[in-house]
Amino acid sequence: EQRGQLEVYLAYEPKERPDTKASGDYEGHVKKYSFKSDSVIELLKELQLKFEDELTEMNTEETNAINAHQLAQKARDQATSAKQASHD
Repeated sequence: EQRGQLEVYLAYEPKERPDTKASGDYEGHVKKYSFKSDSVIELLKELQLKFEDELTEMNTEETNAINAHQLAQKARDQATSAKQASHD
């Protein structure tokens, strides 16, 4: 049974395609692509600038916090040293 179906399939010869009546008018039916993502690109650029500004601000705040901590630690160490020197 399968062999018979396979022989029918292999023996099939397609009919000739009819001539198209709209030949040569392909360009008239093609829609031109218009780029519509300008607003998306602008939004992404604005977000990138915002994120870069936030990163700079965070880095500045972190550096200031580190510096403040180091100054406080240095002052604490000096106060401890001064207290120990006064007891001696």
